[in-house]
Amino acid sequence: MTTSKELENKFFSMFDENNLKVDESENVFIINRTKHLNEAILLESKSCKRFIRKKTKEVGLRLSKKGLEEAIDELETMAFEFDDHPIHSHKRYALSLKDKSVLIDLGKTLLLK
Repeated sequence: MTTSKELENKFFSMFDENNLKVDESENVFIINRTKHLNEAILLESKSCKRFIRKKTKEVGLRLSKKGLEEAIDELETMAFEFDDHPIHSHKRYALSLKDKSVLIDLGKTLLLK
């Protein structure tokens, strides 16, 4: 029978220096690489919490709220251990002619290797 420690190890082995990144402001991102898109998910965001829960479910692990917080802390620690070169992010701005306002894209465009 598989122990929860083995499941935890299997979960954390999904993450390495290729998919845990830190930007110049020390924000941590999980890079979700798919066939069509590389998505940088801010570790502190709700979408990242959903992503982590999905990944733990894939290995057969269920997380409590405290367990989720511990997983996030561990992933952050791992990201800073892997941190050899911070990634650079760029904010995008655009003028909306319709209502004469400035639109700010709060997402980040990250340059990944």
